[in-house]
Amino acid sequence: MQPRGGLSRRGILQSIAGAAVATTLLPGRARADRGWGREWEDEDRDLPTRLRPVPQIKGTPGTEKYWRNVRRAFTLPENYIHMNTGTTGSQPVFSLNNLIVYNLFKSLDPRDWEANLAAAFPDLYTFPAGGSRIGALQAEIAAMYGANANEIVLSYNTSHGLQIVFNGINWNAGDRIVTTQMEHAAGIGPMAAVRDGYGVNLAIVDIPSHFDLGVNEFVDLFRMELAKPLPAGAKQYVLISEIPFKNGLRLPVKEIVAAAKAAGAWSIVDTAHGWGMLPIHCHDYGADFIAGAGHKWLCGGPGTGILYIRNQGPNLPQFNYGQEGWGSLFVIPNPRQNNRAA
Repeated sequence: MQPRGGLSRRGILQSIAGAAVATTLLPGRARADRGWGREWEDEDRDLPTRLRPVPQIKGTPGTEKYWRNVRRAFTLPENYIHMNTGTTGSQPVFSLNNLIVYNLFKSLDPRDWEANLAAAFPDLYTFPAGGSRIGALQAEIAAMYGANANEIVLSYNTSHGLQIVFNGINWNAGDRIVTTQMEHAAGIGPMAAVRDGYGVNLAIVDIPSHFDLGVNEFVDLFRMELAKPLPAGAKQYVLISEIPFKNGLRLPVKEIVAAAKAAGAWSIVDTAHGWGMLPIHCHDYGADFIAGAGHKWLCGGPGTGILYIRNQGPNLPQFNYGQEGWGSLFVIPNPRQNNRAA
């Protein structure tokens, strides 16, 4: 179906994107004539219709020139110092602009928006031979954080990443999770759900309020819980926040993960405050799962979570990527049950 006037949806959107004045939309009367519904108000015309490129930050990192160019990429006033509290970062201008354009295309034509976007901005869909946009992003993120591209999942946020992990594990009564009293609801919720729904046991390590423990003494708190006997065939996991949101303490992740491995347990790390703030190297950490957010220290927009799932080395954790499109109501068991292939 075409709007009145004979122009296809794609044709209208291409004409918008190619307009001489890049930051204005079709006038309300012209839009109404083409069957687009109500006339837009004056303020609607200020919505951007072109994508902005990622800014190239010039200068030697650490110099005043470099940071001056970084500041120019953001909307913060000159008299602001942005001390990110780990909630939501200040997005750079190009990201804000491009999210508006993305949502504009979806809103103007919910049916053909992606084809329209590809026609208006073909560079968005130009990738290495045989590649994809998601694949290119996975490879870029993997290179940044010491992982393989097939170990990176683009999630919505930390909570979503942890939910993917917990949904992918075949929990049984008697399994145990060693965790702390300092966890965020993103981890507490899934742990409580498998405790109540599957009979999984939770062992809570009480992190002391004083910080005069050495690393080995601190890790001993986990070793004591990990050493306790398990029922035959039961699995054991450790779930920790790399930086507990309650006090900002950075836990010795690599040492705790090593202790978990020595006890035959797998590890789940909540690094909501890690991506973009800490020099994380996934393979060096040795963890089995690392979930974090992109909208905090990376200053990304909504839906920019990063989830790492270890897919190399011995004793891979049991995992079934059971998201939408991966299961079957009519084949038992699910053909992807315990299949780590993406």
